[in-house]
Amino acid sequence: MKRFFSYYAVVAFLIYVLAILVVKLIINGYQEFSVSFSGILIESAMAGFVFVFLFFGALWLNLSKTLGYIESDSFEEPAYGHRLSEQVETPIREFSKLKERFTSNYSYVKVSDDRAAIKFHNGLTWKNWGTGGIAYLNTENGNVRIVLVPFMGYSMHATKQLENEMKRVKEVLMG
Repeated sequence: MKRFFSYYAVVAFLIYVLAILVVKLIINGYQEFSVSFSGILIESAMAGFVFVFLFFGALWLNLSKTLGYIESDSFEEPAYGHRLSEQVETPIREFSKLKERFTSNYSYVKVSDDRAAIKFHNGLTWKNWGTGGIAYLNTENGNVRIVLVPFMGYSMHATKQLENEMKRVKEVLMG
């Protein structure tokens, strides 16, 4: 989660500051802009810092519970919020085969060999916050318990994302 925020916060700050500088240049004209450039730069940098702090602070509050859980070392089932869980019968009996399927289909995979559990998600983009999940394999009967959580809370869109992701996970499991 820190990777996402550190990269996008810097990009957002630079875009915001440059946008303010361009707008000030257009409104004030080159002559006045060049005379008071340092003052305008400091002003836009402070405004950019406040904007980025407030915007990414709000995102952090929304994402910290779900994305923080997915990227944590805990393999307990999430006991909070909006989630979708299902038991799926699969031909897989070996945990190594389950790991192989998830690592080839998801960009982020965290594994607990002791609990036969895998956490997974495909990362975040500005367009799609996505979902993450955890899969538990019962090696005796091949059943996989899947628990999916949306990264951005309760909504009809999140419910639809969970259903689509559950279909995708089932396709991954059935191979």
